[in-house]
Amino acid sequence: MQPTKAIFSWRLTPSDDARRFTIHRKGGCGAVVATLIGLSCVEMYVVDALVRPASAAAANALLAIGACAIVWLLGDFQALRVRPILLGDEVLTVRAGLRRQARIPLADVESIEAIPLAGEPKRDREYLRCTAFGPAEIILHLRAPARFEQIIGRARDVLRVGLSVDDDAAFQSSVLAAAERARHDETRRSTQTASTETACLSASLCATAPNTSGTIT
Repeated sequence: MQPTKAIFSWRLTPSDDARRFTIHRKGGCGAVVATLIGLSCVEMYVVDALVRPASAAAANALLAIGACAIVWLLGDFQALRVRPILLGDEVLTVRAGLRRQARIPLADVESIEAIPLAGEPKRDREYLRCTAFGPAEIILHLRAPARFEQIIGRARDVLRVGLSVDDDAAFQSSVLAAAERARHDETRRSTQTASTETACLSASLCATAPNTSGTIT
């Protein structure tokens, strides 16, 4: 679903396959979008009144551009609404609508910390903000880089993700608990695999060992 098509799917609701954490309610994202659309409509009216007497073609082109911008804003907000952060059994899907997305194995989640009063950390190659609107409020620290695919720009591998979730407390407790379970399960699977490989190796050695139990005469 592209942003320009999302507006035609306004009745869509997020999938129930995993626990959802929305990011579009906090910070007045809806109010910001409504304000931008209102300003765009006023701008379109004023520009059309000024340009049309001189060139109807130019006025029509500017109206089309303005209409596309409004559809894009509505589609982007709809994508934020129906594509929240998803917490599954083994994967945390972090996304901001269609702007950017990454599937992060829960075992790779290191910790979550609140943004200090001094503000967000200095942006570098290892940090990416993934919010609907405004600054991040928490930072997700990872053990291994996560690749974020972006609708604008190339993919980025990051170790820290800035987030602003509508229910920060529930998000933090749920993700950290799920990450702990995932690491425990991963350790258990590794131990079982190692035990199985050891047993197979022992059986193979026993099968290939020469038989020395014969009677010597």
